[in-house]
Formats: sequence, C-alpha cells, structure tokens
Amino acid sequence: MIYLSEQEYIKRKEEEQNRKKREEEEKQRKQEELIKKKEADLKKKQELEQKRLEEEQQKQAAEDAKYVKGIVNISSIAVRDLIYSEPGYKADPFVVFKSADQKKQTTIAKETMNYEYKDEYIDLIYDPTKTKEKREVEIEVWDCDISGSNNLIGTASVDIITSFNKLKKFELFLQPKKSKKDQRKSSKTILTVNQDPQIGKVTFKMIYQDDATWVKQFKEAQQKKKDELINMKKQRIEFFRKKSAEKRNYPKGVVKFSKIAIRNIKKFDITKRTDPYVVLKMGNLKKQTSIARNKTDYDYQKEEYDLVYDPNKMQGESEAEIQVWKYDRFGKNDMIGAARIDV
Repeated sequence: MIYLSEQEYIKRKEEEQNRKKREEEEKQRKQEELIKKKEADLKKKQELEQKRLEEEQQKQAAEDAKYVKGIVNISSIAVRDLIYSEPGYKADPFVVFKSADQKKQTTIAKETMNYEYKDEYIDLIYDPTKTKEKREVEIEVWDCDISGSNNLIGTASVDIITSFNKLKKFELFLQPKKSKKDQRKSSKTILTVNQDPQIGKVTFKMIYQDDATWVKQFKEAQQKKKDELINMKKQRIEFFRKKSAEKRNYPKGVVKFSKIAIRNIKKFDITKRTDPYVVLKMGNLKKQTSIARNKTDYDYQKEEYDLVYDPNKMQGESEAEIQVWKYDRFGKNDMIGAARIDV
C-alpha cells in the first residue's frame, strides 16, 4: 500500500497514460513498418517476376527471330544399313521430308538396303507464321509396296536452325514411330538421333536460308549461268569470225586431187555387187572418177582432177567434199558415204 498526495497521484496517473499512449503508438508504428515491409517485399517480388517474364519474352523473341521465312534445301540423300522384315529381305525404300503442311519425297529405290538418291534435291518452304512453332524437318523412310499399303521403316527429325545459312551434313539413326527421341549433337559436325543402329539410318545435307538470301543466291546462280552462256556464245562467234577471216584470206588457186583410192567398201544390196566411184565437189564445181566394177578396194590409177578455188565464189567456204557412190545400172545411184576436208 502506498499513500500519495492528490497532486502526486494525478502526476503518476498522467505518466501512466502517457506511457500507454507511447506504447500504443510504438506498436502501431511497428505494425505500419511491417505492412510497408511486406508491401515492399511483394512489390520487389512482383518486379523480379516481371523482369523474369520480360527476359523470357525477350529471349523467346530473339529465338523466334532466328526462324524467318525461307527455304530449306536438302541434298545428298541416302539410306544406310536398313534392317526391316525378315533376314535377306530387300526393301524398295524412299525417303519423305515433312515440314508443317508440306511433304516431299525421293524416287523409289529397288531391292536394296543401301542407296544414294543421286542428283535428287528437296526444297521446303518454311513460314513461321504457319508452322505453329514446329521448327523441325521430319524424315520418314518407307518401303514401297505396289500390291498394298507402304510400310514405314523408321523416322527421324532435325531442327532447321542448326543449318541456318550454312550447309551441314546430318546422319540420323532411324527410330520406330512411337519411340522417336530428341536428337542430340555428336562430338563431330554430324547430328544423330538416339545412337541405336537397329533400324538403319538416313544421311543428307541441309541448308536453311531466309528468303532474301535464297533469292539473292538464286539470282547470282542464274546470272552466272547466263554469263557463261553469253561467254560461250561470244567465244563461238569469235571462233567462226576467225575461221571466216582465215577462209577469206585464202588466195585464188587450183586444188589438185591425185592417188585416189577406196578401201573396205561394204557390199549392201541383194546382188552383193558394188561398183563404186568417187565424186569431188567444191562449191558448184564437181569432178567424178571412173567406175570400179565390182570392187571394194580400188586405186584409181592415173586419175587426177583439178578444181579451181575462187574465194569470191566459195562465199567463205574452204572445204572440199569427197563422196563415194555406188553405181546402179538399172536404177538410181546410191551414196555410200562422204567426208569433208579443208583445202
């Protein structure tokens, strides 16, 4: 028990009230600080989540930007070590390449488990707006069956981005349709799918190019071919121009033919008889030997012939034509053969 004066009592009462008030204010301040801290933590968490989402979106946008509309060109296609059906069976394999709603195939090989589809090319148009995020080329190897439905040997797939603007070789192990696994890179430049050689494999080269690059290279290739043709044409024109100039430079003169002979002339009618003679022609001029009666080999002894060569009348021609004819007593003579020689 304590006995206080009225003044002291009032003083203590006021101090107690002030203490409680301060405690209440401190409690309220701490609660407000706790709320602010929670709000700050929540805001920071939201900001971090927003930043993470933005980074993922940027990363996805950067990844999507790699996949542009373009052309996927496939070449050097081959199948290797196919194992299908019973031992000793020979398949008629063909390869199908698919991208989105496109599907193209090779020719059909006959009775073989190893085959190169030489000079065969597959072009697939890749449009990211139509592929629904499908960024792979799917490969299927089939066995053709003309008497029924074709039989699937195995499948594989490859992401097109791995060959963007660079020609790359792929060697893919075939997998059953239901157990196809994701591909992974080997230590070399060749990509493989599930190192399981139980079915066989498909090999090919592939390059994925954007429209602008493909069109540019296509135009360059076309221009190169055009330039080569123009160059060949120019060379041909130049060759004949020089040839014509050489012919025009030939002086007027006489071409003498002597020691004329025929050898191994074929007997080709039912009589088995050949009566050959030789015709010498140059421009509008023509001379003829005597007729060798029933001969396949003959020397036209002491027969010599002169033909006047006039470059103005020959109109640039500088060749003499030698013809061998078969004489026919009862009908039309037949030409056996001819040759030309520059004078």
